[in-house]
Amino acid sequence: MKSRYLLTHLIDALMYSIARLTRILLIGAGICLGGNSLCLADHLVLTNGGVVRGLFEEEAEVTAEKSDTAPEQYEIRTLSGNLLTISAVEVEEVVYQPVLVEEYAVKAAATPDTAEAHWTLAEWCRQQELFPEWKSELETVLKLDPNYIAARQLLTKADIAVRKQQRDEEMRSLGMVKYRGKYITEREKEMLDKVAEERERREVWWKKVKLWHGWLTHRTASYRQKGIDALSGIDSPDALPALEKYLQQEDGENYRLLLAEILPNIDSDQAILKLIELSLFDNSPQVRNTAFNNLPADKLEFVTGQYVRQLNHSENLVVRRSAEILAQIGDVRVVPHLIDALITTHTYQVSVPIQNQTYAVGAPGPIVPPEIEYQLRTGQLPFGVVIDNTQTNNVQPPPQTKLVNVNRDIQNSEVLAALKTLTDQDFQFNEVQWRNWWNSVRDGKAPLPVNQTS
Repeated sequence: MKSRYLLTHLIDALMYSIARLTRILLIGAGICLGGNSLCLADHLVLTNGGVVRGLFEEEAEVTAEKSDTAPEQYEIRTLSGNLLTISAVEVEEVVYQPVLVEEYAVKAAATPDTAEAHWTLAEWCRQQELFPEWKSELETVLKLDPNYIAARQLLTKADIAVRKQQRDEEMRSLGMVKYRGKYITEREKEMLDKVAEERERREVWWKKVKLWHGWLTHRTASYRQKGIDALSGIDSPDALPALEKYLQQEDGENYRLLLAEILPNIDSDQAILKLIELSLFDNSPQVRNTAFNNLPADKLEFVTGQYVRQLNHSENLVVRRSAEILAQIGDVRVVPHLIDALITTHTYQVSVPIQNQTYAVGAPGPIVPPEIEYQLRTGQLPFGVVIDNTQTNNVQPPPQTKLVNVNRDIQNSEVLAALKTLTDQDFQFNEVQWRNWWNSVRDGKAPLPVNQTS
């Protein structure tokens, strides 16, 4: 019993010594087997051929990134918790790698050189999505056992995965990101994300505006007022599409008047453009006046520019309305644009006869109604019919016509009135005299009207 007891203690002491020696070797290599998984990320390749694995200190990484020169020493913490300081002279190469790649390196070094062992490691690589390492391990399995069917079957998939990963890495190196199955630039992704976020916000407003619009026709007065109050409180540009559908496109004038009262609460250029649109295109004079009067005074420069652009509109009515509004705004700088709009050319469609039409020559035969001709052919009128065709012998078919585009020059009296208001001059529709006068004002040879400023 005593010898058996001594033998047991001797074996325990030997196992402890082996474990301690193994731990010392692992620590010397910068490896820690703490817990169930390895937490490796970086390693240093030494000039003597050794490798120190672990994690660089965060402060050291930041210092190295900000510094233009290489550090004099490296601090790397092994996963056993030991902090090693190694002179840069002893370091051949510094390798920054993902944790899993380092973990694979440790596992590969400890894997027996058998097909089954490498197959197990290959499966681990596949699960961790280490595709190049997965392919390498499968190739190793086939070298050790060419008849390993499972490895041969998966090798093609591994090769495809590697090429796909290489493609992904190449695109990322070019600054591209994957978005919905295709690669785009970061800027494009930001724009698409912004559009998607804007769409989501607008969806919320679609539901709200639809509900409040329904309240406007409720049989209860309190609900109708509730709908007006809710809509009047809107101040988000994201609600504009819903407001256009449920208020602007309604036939009732009151809906569009309500829209003209809501839009000033929305601080955006889109809301201003919507007011300008109402002031020019709406059929109701009251809506047009309300929209114009609600334009923000602090955006007058922007507003004036928009009305000047409409002087070139294809519809003559819009040109005339724009001139009337510019006269109300009273900015003399728009005079050159009004001169250009004194006489505008617009395209109209007119109906004209088609030339070179041909007609049959000679007296036409009797015209038989289709139902009579059918009865004659089927024998329903055995005694025949008498047709009086005396009144239709000279009837000619109506001439064929077609629509053609015709350009017409229109003298715009509203534009002339605006010029008179702004300049106190009257050269009628003589564009040359208007331009000569304005050139004299611009060159300082003629004064501006006393009630105008440039």
